[in-house]
Amino acid sequence: MSWLEMTILIVAAIALCGGGMFHVWLKNSQVIVQREIEQIKMNIDENDDSINSVQVKIDRKLNLYRIRAELEGTGSELVDIPVHAIEKVLPADPLYVEETARKAVAQLTP
Repeated sequence: MSWLEMTILIVAAIALCGGGMFHVWLKNSQVIVQREIEQIKMNIDENDDSINSVQVKIDRKLNLYRIRAELEGTGSELVDIPVHAIEKVLPADPLYVEETARKAVAQLTP
């Protein structure tokens, strides 16, 4: 075997070793990313459960019959109002609100 063939074999062996190490590094990176994805999915599931729990608590607090019972139990003077007494108020125009706020700030500043 000549020194040229030997050199080519050594270069090929080094290239194969480098390629193998690069492959291992990529696989390890892939495993790390997969674990991070699993952890994020678990966090999302925990947050979904927490959101559902909070939503149930909110629904319980907003239960009309429960509110009435609590008001009666505390001796509140609040009473039901007839539906026709309810007035629907539309939101103000944002430009009008901004202009009014600007005028109020201008009046307060010396």
